[in-house]
Amino acid sequence: MPEKEHKVKLSVPIIIEKDGDEYHAYCPVLKELHTCGETEEEALKNAKNAISAYLFSLVKHGDPIPLGIIKGKKKIRRKKVTYYPFVYDQKEIHPIT
Repeated sequence: MPEKEHKVKLSVPIIIEKDGDEYHAYCPVLKELHTCGETEEEALKNAKNAISAYLFSLVKHGDPIPLGIIKGKKKIRRKKVTYYPFVYDQKEIHPIT
């Protein structure tokens, strides 16, 4: 009987702010995760890629996932923070679109 694959779903807060001619994106629960983009969409895409790599590194090295990341499926809008869903399927961590 094949082993059942487990998936873990996470919601990660991403804040995007205008910064001069560009946009600054960061994740307050992932220490030192900051990125930017020429547009808001590019900053968001860069942040999602950085979050995927950051979380995968934590899992790969056996480090704990920060408590500020919550389980969930949908984008949740709270004040200026938007939570974006990610999934870890034992091979990689990627955004849910």
